[in-house]
Amino acid sequence: MKKLILAIVLALPLMAEAQNAQVTLIRKQYAEAKQQVALIEKGTSSMGFGHTVVTSNYTMPGSGPVKETIHYYYRGKTDDRTEEFYLFPFLVTRNYNIGADDHYEEYLYNECGDGIAFFFQKNAYGETRYYWNTCADKNFFHEDIKGNRGLDEVFAARQAADFRAAFDKLMNREY
Repeated sequence: MKKLILAIVLALPLMAEAQNAQVTLIRKQYAEAKQQVALIEKGTSSMGFGHTVVTSNYTMPGSGPVKETIHYYYRGKTDDRTEEFYLFPFLVTRNYNIGADDHYEEYLYNECGDGIAFFFQKNAYGETRYYWNTCADKNFFHEDIKGNRGLDEVFAARQAADFRAAFDKLMNREY
């Protein structure tokens, strides 16, 4: 029994180190994405990168007028199987208000194109960060919450998938 407890105690730092390595990898990808966004917004990005903005104005019962702005930052890619060119969003940002409360969200998609790597939400109640799978580790998940939790991780992942599907319909004409 003592050996089992000792093994668990010794394994905990190794597990934390592996988790930190994944978070560090995702943060590096995020920093690179933000650098590319800055180049896109300056108009100095390399060929194949772009930016599309979708703005919605509507009224929410009980909250009043809402203005929602979604920025899609994307790049061109070629499908390895079909060799077809398509546009791939690497970062989506969303600003919106509900009543007097402003909300900001970011969705960073993983490099292999099959899911979300990072979610960030900031509002008057706190900040929420979720780190998901990388191409190397599909089962990874880590959360960092300051203040009240914003969206839960399941809804955030679903919303990221919805934004990706909307982008594909809008830009890649996938109906």
